[in-house]
Amino acid sequence: SGFGYNASIDGNCLYVSTVSSVEIYQRNNYNWLFASRLNNLSGIPYNIKFNQQNGIIAYSDGSVRIFENQGGFNYANVFTLTGLGIVSEGFGNKLDISSNIAAVNSPYKTIAYTNDGGVYTFYKDSKWKYVQFLSGGNNFNANYGLGLKVYDNSIAIGAPGNTVGFNKDSGVVDIYSYVPENEQFYLEKTYTPINLNPNVYLGSDLDVQGSILISRSYNGINVYNLDCPPAFVPPIVIPPCTIQLLSNISSQYLKKIDQSGYVLTIQCPKPTIQPLSAYCSLQTISSFSVPGETIYSINGYSILSPIFCPLTGVFYS
Repeated sequence: SGFGYNASIDGNCLYVSTVSSVEIYQRNNYNWLFASRLNNLSGIPYNIKFNQQNGIIAYSDGSVRIFENQGGFNYANVFTLTGLGIVSEGFGNKLDISSNIAAVNSPYKTIAYTNDGGVYTFYKDSKWKYVQFLSGGNNFNANYGLGLKVYDNSIAIGAPGNTVGFNKDSGVVDIYSYVPENEQFYLEKTYTPINLNPNVYLGSDLDVQGSILISRSYNGINVYNLDCPPAFVPPIVIPPCTIQLLSNISSQYLKKIDQSGYVLTIQCPKPTIQPLSAYCSLQTISSFSVPGETIYSINGYSILSPIFCPLTGVFYS
């Protein structure tokens, strides 16, 4: 029967999906008693979520249906949209709804990069409508939307595979708020891991209670106060000079560097090699100079020369 493949709790009601319906149970002390069911659905529910007297169902064919309570345990299908995504893109892996906002993820959808992902958003003023597709994955396997939570007039979206600064798979949580005048969701702030390192995978799961944002990461739980501004996110270095974590180059060519303790290397542009000062707003920091060496700063990350350029074999000193 498919009973219990997905379930959702809203107050004293429990909603359980089957292959052809959603059964509704009401709490009676420590027992759950059958109360009603939603029949004649368009197909087998892939995922369901009920909250604040509203319900959203995602189907494996990429369609979404929103239901509103009509009194008692009666629900009416008030909004339908088809052809949004497919299961292989993770469509409907997570979804959420409030009194006026709904969201459905598609974390393995390819937009600008393979599996960078995104989130379909909906809003209700006089009636429900589709608003926009939010995508913020900045590299492949960013899985934008893998973590998803609707609250108040906002949506929290996790991208556990996003690179932050030079920290691969560090992950971020984006907060989007709806602006009725423009009928759009806008990025309000971005939260990074409290301990910014590679492979943290922040944002794989999310919850918001009041002003507290809770986000799962690989190494535990990060807790944020939404009333406080997020920490500074280092800007990405723009070509022609790119910075990457040291991988297959011997450490003898490089000196230590950034605050997280990872060694960085500069990949010099081809074919013209210019002085380091010509790239990435390099600045000499004399107060940190070491005898015989100079410390440079690239977008907030300091690097000691000599620096070995892997493309040319040229040393800068």
